[in-house]
Amino acid sequence: MQLCAFLNVCPIHFQRFFLISSFTGIWFVLSHSWLLLINTCIFWMISFIVLQVSAPYSRTILTFVLKILTLVLVDSCFEF
Repeated sequence: MQLCAFLNVCPIHFQRFFLISSFTGIWFVLSHSWLLLINTCIFWMISFIVLQVSAPYSRTILTFVLKILTLVLVDSCFEF
Protein backbone atom coordinates (compact mmCIF):
# COMPACT_ATOMS: atom_id res chain seq x y z
CA MET A 1 0.00 0.00 0.00
CA GLN A 2 2.77 2.45 0.88
CA LEU A 3 4.70 1.61 -2.29
CA CYS A 4 1.70 2.51 -4.44
CA ALA A 5 1.31 5.82 -2.63
CA PHE A 6 5.02 6.52 -3.04
CA LEU A 7 4.88 5.73 -6.77
CA ASN A 8 1.91 8.07 -7.19
CA VAL A 9 3.87 10.93 -5.62
CA CYS A 10 7.27 10.10 -7.10
CA PRO A 11 6.97 7.87 -10.16
CA ILE A 12 10.01 5.65 -10.64
CA HIS A 13 10.47 3.23 -13.47
CA PHE A 14 11.19 -0.19 -12.04
CA GLN A 15 13.92 -0.82 -14.64
CA ARG A 16 15.86 2.23 -13.46
CA PHE A 17 15.32 1.37 -9.83
CA PHE A 18 16.54 -2.19 -10.41
CA LEU A 19 19.55 -0.93 -12.39
CA ILE A 20 20.57 1.48 -9.61
CA SER A 21 20.10 -1.09 -6.85
CA SER A 22 21.93 -3.84 -8.75
CA PHE A 23 24.81 -1.47 -9.59
CA THR A 24 25.12 -0.55 -5.91
CA GLY A 25 25.14 -4.22 -4.93
CA ILE A 26 27.78 -5.08 -7.52
CA TRP A 27 29.93 -2.14 -6.38
CA PHE A 28 29.60 -3.31 -2.77
CA VAL A 29 30.63 -6.87 -3.65
CA LEU A 30 33.56 -5.73 -5.83
CA SER A 31 34.89 -3.34 -3.19
CA HIS A 32 34.78 -6.05 -0.52
CA SER A 33 36.41 -8.56 -2.87
CA TRP A 34 39.18 -6.08 -3.62
CA LEU A 35 39.66 -5.39 0.10
CA LEU A 36 39.85 -9.12 0.83
CA LEU A 37 42.43 -9.56 -1.95
CA ILE A 38 44.59 -6.73 -0.59
CA ASN A 39 44.37 -8.06 2.97
CA THR A 40 45.29 -11.56 1.82
CA CYS A 41 48.32 -10.25 -0.08
CA ILE A 42 49.44 -8.26 2.95
CA PHE A 43 49.03 -11.34 5.14
CA TRP A 44 51.18 -13.51 2.82
CA MET A 45 53.88 -10.82 2.49
CA ILE A 46 54.12 -10.43 6.26
CA SER A 47 54.21 -14.20 6.75
CA PHE A 48 56.95 -14.58 4.14
CA ILE A 49 59.06 -11.82 5.72
CA VAL A 50 58.69 -13.28 9.21
CA LEU A 51 59.65 -16.75 8.01
CA GLN A 52 62.67 -15.44 6.11
CA VAL A 53 63.90 -13.36 9.03
CA SER A 54 63.15 -15.89 11.74
CA ALA A 55 64.88 -18.85 10.08
CA PRO A 56 68.45 -17.90 11.12
CA TYR A 57 67.33 -16.49 14.49
CA SER A 58 64.95 -19.22 15.57
CA ARG A 59 65.17 -18.66 19.34
CA THR A 60 65.84 -14.98 19.82
CA ILE A 61 63.86 -12.02 21.11
CA LEU A 62 63.68 -10.62 17.56
CA THR A 63 61.73 -13.65 16.38
CA PHE A 64 59.37 -13.39 19.33
CA VAL A 65 58.72 -9.71 18.65
CA LEU A 66 58.20 -10.39 14.93
CA LYS A 67 55.67 -13.11 15.68
CA ILE A 68 53.72 -10.82 18.01
CA LEU A 69 53.75 -8.06 15.41
CA THR A 70 52.57 -10.53 12.79
CA LEU A 71 49.64 -11.58 14.94
CA VAL A 72 48.67 -7.96 15.55
CA LEU A 73 48.94 -7.06 11.86
CA VAL A 74 47.02 -10.13 10.73
CA ASP A 75 44.29 -9.35 13.22
CA SER A 76 44.03 -5.78 11.95
CA CYS A 77 44.13 -6.89 8.30
CA PHE A 78 41.01 -8.99 8.47
CA GLU A 79 38.78 -6.53 10.32
CA PHE A 80 36.01 -5.17 8.13
